[in-house]
Amino acid sequence: MTALDPALHRFLGGLAVSLDPIARFRATMGVEPRTFQRHLLSSTASHIILMASRQLGKSTAVACVAWDGFLRGLTVVVITPTEKQAKEFLLRVKEFRDADPFAPRDIQFLKTEVSAANHKGRILAMPATDSARGFTADILCLDEAALIADDDIAAVLPLRRKVTGRLLVTSTPMWKDGFFYRWWTEPNDFEMILGHYRDCGDPELIAAIERERSVISSQRFAREYDCQFAGGGDPLVSHATLMRATNNTEQALVL
Repeated sequence: MTALDPALHRFLGGLAVSLDPIARFRATMGVEPRTFQRHLLSSTASHIILMASRQLGKSTAVACVAWDGFLRGLTVVVITPTEKQAKEFLLRVKEFRDADPFAPRDIQFLKTEVSAANHKGRILAMPATDSARGFTADILCLDEAALIADDDIAAVLPLRRKVTGRLLVTSTPMWKDGFFYRWWTEPNDFEMILGHYRDCGDPELIAAIERERSVISSQRFAREYDCQFAGGGDPLVSHATLMRATNNTEQALVL
């Protein structure tokens, strides 16, 4: 069998990456996507809710979805609990840009946005504040949704384009309260995806997570790794408020 011309081989490989989010993930991360990541990347559902243990790569998979949407000319709005998490999300998107030979050449990575002068697509990543309003999203992603206040989620849900817009909600579980808890536990039209650390197929990661049992509380382990909602009620100061209180770019907080 005659070997493929190297240039043709690169072209075909790049074409596969540009057409298939799973191939793009594989090329960028250098590993096969985990089962829950593959499920997310291949889904065409209009409403998706993903619950996953920490350290499994749920935000990386969402970044791949966002990059794929951007290349198809869509506006992707990603809402995160804090500004720091929004910036980290865009860094993950940049990894996919760097690995994609068909990426538009004039892409700009700004503080909260990815865009290109001659390309219709946009990715916007920002915390759930008033600045998140005013956009129309073809894909609206709520990343770490269990840490976003219900009022903030209610305020950004109208950003999703009516009829054709998609909603992607991802998080590690927290308390038995809030939008994420109700969306996961009550009947609705979400496609549900679960990523549990014991199913990740990585013995070293499983062992490392198991070692966490001895250094954190059982409730915290249940939430962060065992995909269980533990605890309930409204805390005096929410996790999102505490995160904002440690961010020197935030204005004074009113409790």
